[in-house]
Amino acid sequence: MIIISTTSFPLKKDDHAGHFVLSQALGLSHSSEPVTIVAPAHPESNDSYLPDHVAVHRFKWPGWQSRINLAHGNGILENIRSSPRLARQLPFFVIAMSKTMKTLARNPEISGIISNWLLPAGLVCPIQSREAA
Repeated sequence: MIIISTTSFPLKKDDHAGHFVLSQALGLSHSSEPVTIVAPAHPESNDSYLPDHVAVHRFKWPGWQSRINLAHGNGILENIRSSPRLARQLPFFVIAMSKTMKTLARNPEISGIISNWLLPAGLVCPIQSREAA
């Protein structure tokens, strides 16, 4: 199994946000290994369009259901610039992502972990993969 950790992934089939991560997952899934994507939750997410060999684990944090979501729309950095109070969600977001990665990293069938974006995914993935080893 290959795990892709990201802060940006399409909420539904025609969503443009994070489409490059979806393309990466679909490309890797042709290698006969299943792909699991770790991405932020959103009340409007619908992953039913994905093929069977691509799974999405959407992690939740305090504030994920708010009208103005930390991770979606224009991305974390731009969302915080537009609404600085969203920065208060960031520690909870990183903790939730870390817990999800820690759980998934324990699977002995993992052949690789890919992190999209240096922060926070790039920080979380190496820490959790070492702890699971």
